[in-house]
Amino acid sequence: MIEADLQGWEGRSADDILTDAIAQHRAGNLDEARALYSRILSADPSHTDARHLSGIAAYQAGQAAQASACFRATLAIDPSFAAAYNSLGNVLADRSRPDDAARAYRRAIALQGGYAEALGNLGLLLQAQERIDDAIAAYEAALRADPGRTATRFDLAVLLRRRGRLNEAALAFYRVVQAQPDHAEAWRSLALVLRVLNHSDAELCLRRRPVR
Repeated sequence: MIEADLQGWEGRSADDILTDAIAQHRAGNLDEARALYSRILSADPSHTDARHLSGIAAYQAGQAAQASACFRATLAIDPSFAAAYNSLGNVLADRSRPDDAARAYRRAIALQGGYAEALGNLGLLLQAQERIDDAIAAYEAALRADPGRTATRFDLAVLLRRRGRLNEAALAFYRVVQAQPDHAEAWRSLALVLRVLNHSDAELCLRRRPVR
């Protein structure tokens, strides 16, 4: 029945339409993407990828309630959909429900070991709550899973500096500027840490800092 419904759209499959929807979504064309997701869902309401992505598009359009409903509907169909828990956590965090958000992130992490995005999001949530050591642990786990997360490494470096772990902070800031040489705040932070450590490269780092 689903395939018959989809055949009405120029003989295209749900996968074909989803590919077009994702392309529109990535291009920032939210209305077009959402229309295509809706096409798929009208034929197959249990299509979890389309439902989840429709929720992300709604969230990006500032429709948090609709996004939350999409994510919860996705999880009702597939309780093992880790990305939907992560997305739900983002909505809950934005709606000032940190405990519920943390539970959603932790569920995503439990379902998908080494889920770097959810670990990074959990770290941000814990940092906002001033749970610094827990945030550091979450950031470190995120970076073990995906060492290329430059923003997460910078956030980790900031917290390491706050904890007085200056050698580790300096190394983390250095890795950030290696990966992103125009990261002005990382250069400045690296210079300040090196000054405290009486390192001879402190002034050099200040000179390397891009001027804005």
